[in-house]
Amino acid sequence: MNTSMEQTKQTTAADSHAGGRPASKKGFLEKLIAAKFLFLSILVHLLFIMGATIWVVQRFTTKPKQEFHGGPPGQSQATRPLEHKVQVEKQVKRMTSTSIEAKRVTTTGFSKVALPDMPLMAVQNENGPMSGGGADVNFSGVSAGSMSSGVGGGGVGFTMFGFHTPSPNVAALVGTFYDFRSTQWGKPTGLKEDDSSRCIKIIKTFLAQGWQPGSIPHYTAPKKLYGSYFFYPAIKSNESGKAFDVPGHGDGGWICHYKGDFAAPQDGDYRFIGFGDNVCLVRVDNKLVLDACDYNDSGVKFERIGKIHIGPAHPTPLVGGTWITMKAGENMPIEIVVGDYGGIFFAGLFIQKKGVNIKLDGAGVPQLPLFTVRAFSEEDRKILRKYLPDAALHGPVFTPKPKPFSGF
Repeated sequence: MNTSMEQTKQTTAADSHAGGRPASKKGFLEKLIAAKFLFLSILVHLLFIMGATIWVVQRFTTKPKQEFHGGPPGQSQATRPLEHKVQVEKQVKRMTSTSIEAKRVTTTGFSKVALPDMPLMAVQNENGPMSGGGADVNFSGVSAGSMSSGVGGGGVGFTMFGFHTPSPNVAALVGTFYDFRSTQWGKPTGLKEDDSSRCIKIIKTFLAQGWQPGSIPHYTAPKKLYGSYFFYPAIKSNESGKAFDVPGHGDGGWICHYKGDFAAPQDGDYRFIGFGDNVCLVRVDNKLVLDACDYNDSGVKFERIGKIHIGPAHPTPLVGGTWITMKAGENMPIEIVVGDYGGIFFAGLFIQKKGVNIKLDGAGVPQLPLFTVRAFSEEDRKILRKYLPDAALHGPVFTPKPKPFSGF
């Protein structure tokens, strides 16, 4: 029994040592420490989340402060808008000044300043003064083809060979320039300047091929000119190419072929009177009515009226053409060809009505009106009086009637 009690005590003591009060206190502390760590962990996470939230709000809702960087040395931010304004004003001023300059060139290009009178359009007379209309005229050697004016109001860019731009209200014949010394690709054809014999053959072939260059090697100027009357005082042959804006062409062996319509202001019989050094030909209704070439290029003989002294070279034959019966206001097709072999070129075309006698002045200039399809302006007369008598400037105007609109 004692033994049993001792065992019971030992067991109780052991239980008391192993699972009694001291063991219960240790478990509580461990739990308390674990709870503190959990609390601290939660608190740290909450603080982190709060800090992160504040940073995000500040980062994306607050406008970042702008940074300004200084310009090049000596240039402050305050002066940059002003300098920009100055640059814009300079650019506007430059554009305005360019526009004004272009306007000035255009305006003076059509004024009397650019073309004061016809003598400025002729070449220097190496053999002394040249006579025309009974008066001696000295020439100053200024380019004829490059001169421009508003003479006659017949278009834009006036040259001795016609206007560069046609006017819908002014009648004119359309002119095409052919150079037989060059092909269309710029290769020489072998024709030499002032080769009269070969040029005559070319003209005859041209006429035989229906007044077209056809198979003859040649260059055709892309620009057309619009001529109303046909009078050329002595000029250098290459002025023709300049007039058609092909200055590398026209040294000799060229022609200008004009085509259009004309109509007589009154019923009657008319004929052309002309001269050409070297080429002056007229065809009406597909019939040759005048060959006033100084070498009679066509071979068809026409009446020789006299000789006209209107150039620095030899006197040129004045030739009368075939009579043409015309009705007032009735359009007829007409073609005029002028040209030169080389050196000096001059030509002219007058009109005679049957019943009017021809009178020649001391220089052989006929007292007849120039052939024209538009009325002369005062500016035209001012220029032409340098060469021709008043009788040439006051005559009938052969303006064709406009063709009726046939629709599209």
